[in-house]
Amino acid sequence: MRLGDAPFGEVIRQLRTNLGLSISVVAKKAGVDVNAWRRLENGEILDPHLSTVVKVLKSLGAAVEYSVTVELPEQLKTDDADIHS
Repeated sequence: MRLGDAPFGEVIRQLRTNLGLSISVVAKKAGVDVNAWRRLENGEILDPHLSTVVKVLKSLGAAVEYSVTVELPEQLKTDDADIHS
C-alpha cells in the first residue's frame, strides 16, 4: 500500500518518529498489536485492512478521509435495460 509516492510503512514511521513516539505507545493508542505495527512499518504487510489503516493514521493525528471506487470487469458491466428486464 502506498500513500502518494511513498510506501505506507515509510509514511507511518516518519509520522511516528516526527512525533517522538515509540511503536508501543502508538500501537496501544491505535488498538493494533505491536508486532503488527512493526510489520506495517517494515513493509511486511502489503495490503492492510482499511480499518487498520484508519486506526493507525488517526493514532498519529492524521485526518483520514477516503472514498471507494469500484471498477467492474467488462463481463460484469450491464446496460440499464438489462437491469430492469
